[in-house]
Amino acid sequence: MRVAGVPVGVDAWVKTFVAKKARSVITDVTKLDVVSDGLLHNQLLNFCQNACMAFLGRNTPTPLLSEFMM
Repeated sequence: MRVAGVPVGVDAWVKTFVAKKARSVITDVTKLDVVSDGLLHNQLLNFCQNACMAFLGRNTPTPLLSEFMM
């Protein structure tokens, strides 16, 4: 179950959910390579992609995230 975008439930399911989110963020980051302006590229990473993983990092128990946040 997701509550306000945060995975809640069995540890295995939470790890799978976070892994899928991390893969989708990695896929989306590679799509930003077409942006040639360095400042714009950095702002897109900080305000779009970094925000997703930061939200999960703040709201998901640390032991379940440790393998994804290295």
